[in-house]
Formats: sequence, C-alpha cells, structure tokens
Amino acid sequence: MKTTKFAVLATFALALFVCSAAHAAPISYPNVAIPPAGIVFTDIVEDSGTDPTPLYGAPSPFLVGLDFNPTAAFSASSVNGGADLTDGQLDFSVRTRPEVGITSISLSEFGQYSLTGVGTAATNAFVGATMFVTVTHLDGAPIAPVNLPPVSGFESFDLATTVPPLGPWSLDLTAGVAGFFGSQLVTGVDVEF
Repeated sequence: MKTTKFAVLATFALALFVCSAAHAAPISYPNVAIPPAGIVFTDIVEDSGTDPTPLYGAPSPFLVGLDFNPTAAFSASSVNGGADLTDGQLDFSVRTRPEVGITSISLSEFGQYSLTGVGTAATNAFVGATMFVTVTHLDGAPIAPVNLPPVSGFESFDLATTVPPLGPWSLDLTAGVAGFFGSQLVTGVDVEF
C-alpha cells in the first residue's frame, strides 16, 4: 500500500499535516478547492513513463492539501535477477487568495517493500522522490516563473543487510517557499513530483 499527500502551509498558521509496463496518456483530474484555507489546486495531472495510468488515482482534499491513494498498479516486482521500475509523476498548480501566502509545499509518501529468496546486496529495492517548485504568483499577481531548488529524498533496502527483509518505507520532503521574496507573499506555485 502506498499513499501520497501534498500539503500547502499558509501564513495564517494552519497546522501542517504532512502529510510499471507501457506508457499511457496523462490523466487530468478536476480542480480541488479548499475554501476555508483559501487554497485551490488546478491543472492536476498524473503521468508515467513506465506504467499504464492511473497510478495515483484521483485526489481527495484535506485541511491544507491533497491526498492520493494510489491504485494497486503502483508497484514494482521482479524475479530471477530482473529489474522493474515504476515511475509516476504528478503535476499541479496551487493558488491562494492575495492575503494568504504559501510558506511551504510538503510531500509525504509511504509504502511497503519485500525482499525474498537468495541474493546479495545487489538484490535491492529503492524508492525516491524529487519535488520541483516554481513560483508563479506574488501578492496575487502573476510573475515570470522562478524555479526554487529541487528537494529530493530516497531510501534503499537490500537482501544482504536489511533487517527485516520486508517492512514499511516512507519519504517526507518539504520545499520552503517563504523568504525568497522578502515581504511579498507567494500566492501561486507550480509543483512537479
């Protein structure tokens, strides 16, 4: 089981609950508004270069973000020295009201791994994520896009040293957005994960 959550932390002090085969066509999901937080997620698209979509499935809103509960297809499995890569990509835009600034974008992802049989340290599982954030709006007005430094994380497990050889994994990434633009509030970003 794997779940993915994206959260936007706004400046009005809401708690942040951080939260593989042939290539298929990208899937677009409807916009998601969270009126109490003053946040709207638009242009929500998932794609995969390795597996048929959907992998993430449609998002559900929570306090200040989106929750994706991926399908059973979002997995990788190999036997007899083979390899399997599952690569899912999510893109979306976040907009807030002019008086509500975005201070960070967070990703929380988790799942399970299992390593069985006879093998070496080369018998392994690897999970990783990179998040790209582009600032598109300040104080409610569009600006020339500004790419922030990417944020990455990974975990790896191998049959020779991982104890136990099955269990949970998790990745938590946060891209700080506030502070790059002085006193101006970031009110729009594009996110790619």
